[in-house]
Amino acid sequence: MRAMFALALLGLTALPGTADAATYERPMGLEDLTQNAERAVVGEVISTWIERTPNGIWTVASIVVDETLHGEHEPVVEVRWPGGVVGKIELIVPGTPSVHIGDDLLAFVSEEGQFVGLAQGAFQIVDGEAIRDMSGIHFHAKGEAAEDTFPLEDIRDTLR
Repeated sequence: MRAMFALALLGLTALPGTADAATYERPMGLEDLTQNAERAVVGEVISTWIERTPNGIWTVASIVVDETLHGEHEPVVEVRWPGGVVGKIELIVPGTPSVHIGDDLLAFVSEEGQFVGLAQGAFQIVDGEAIRDMSGIHFHAKGEAAEDTFPLEDIRDTLR
C-alpha cells in the first residue's frame, strides 16, 4: 500500500500484475548486458545517496573501480536506479538492485549512468562468483531460466 501511495504522489500508476515485478522478454545474458553497456566495472561501493529530480526519486551509488572489463576506465563510477525514500515518500520499483556501502560489485552501466536491465546488470561479487538477484523480475519467455551466478573469471574471459 505504501508503494502505491508513493506512486500516486508522484503521479504514476501501477497496472494490475505489475506492482511486484519488472517485466522483460527474456533474461539478459552477458552478451546482451555488454552490448547495452557503456562500461562494465568491478569495484567497491563507497557511498550511496538519494536524489529527487523532476523525473522522480533515484538511488545513486559511487563505486571505486578496481577493474574495467568493458569500456573506458574511470577511477570512480556513479550508477543510479529508480527508487528510494525522500522524507515520507518511498518509491519502490520492482526489479531494481539491492546495493549497499561495502558491497563488491560487477556493474554493467549504461550511457545514462544506470544499471543495464535494472538488477540484471548488478552482480554481487562473493568468493569469486558474480551473483545477481533477479527475484523482482518477470520474464515473458516461459521456461527460460536466468543464470544468476557466474564465475567472475569466466566473465573476465568473455569480456576480454
